[in-house]
Amino acid sequence: MSIKSLEIILIMFKKVFLFLCAIAFIAWVLTQFRNMHFYYVKRAEEFTRAQLYLKSDVCTNGELARELGDFSKCEESKRILTMSPWVSAWYDFLEDMYVCGHGRCDAVWDEVSGKLPYIILFMGSIMCWVAYQSVQSQRIQNAAMMWQLPLALNPRMQMNYPQIHQHED
Repeated sequence: MSIKSLEIILIMFKKVFLFLCAIAFIAWVLTQFRNMHFYYVKRAEEFTRAQLYLKSDVCTNGELARELGDFSKCEESKRILTMSPWVSAWYDFLEDMYVCGHGRCDAVWDEVSGKLPYIILFMGSIMCWVAYQSVQSQRIQNAAMMWQLPLALNPRMQMNYPQIHQHED
């Protein structure tokens, strides 16, 4: 293959890759619109139910509300009505976009904290193996340097080469 044909293949690969990335991005955007719509429908239904609940006898009759005590959902319904369904749906959407949204970070921490002793043991053994390999490599290099003339070494190695005697003028 010539260089020209390789360049053409590379250009075609870049075009196909960019096309696939564009398709994936469009699919992601459409999925986010779908999620936003689902969130809006869910929050709008919740909003109308809260309005109906506040108009019911449970919230309008003070004596009945006192008898129910904490079991009454009047306060929760009032809280739901403080935000419009669009705003609530927008907050749900933003929680999807947030890295730690919907408890993702808590789930990761639960996984990691349960396996922390194994992770520390594994990383410690890897660090010990790397330290052993670097010490062995240094020993082999020092042994090889002992059988070479000082001028045959590269300048960086000459700095570490043990001098047998100091030349004094």
